[in-house]
Amino acid sequence: MAGAEFGSGRAAATANGLTGFFGYMGAIFSGFGVGLITDNFGWNHAIFFYICCAAASLFFFMLNWSQTAQSSRHR
Repeated sequence: MAGAEFGSGRAAATANGLTGFFGYMGAIFSGFGVGLITDNFGWNHAIFFYICCAAASLFFFMLNWSQTAQSSRHR
């Protein structure tokens, strides 16, 4: 929904499609990446990796906290 809200009306389908695509790609490759970390470094490093990813997500979320959707008609 965020992709459709921040994109223009004509680009809503593309925004939703790209959001879904990257979500599925992330789900596919996350298992592979975490498997590599746990096989080579152990679970302590995997948990540290999760914590770092959560911190990075929080950082980028906070950068966009005050942003509002603008329609293409007002630009």
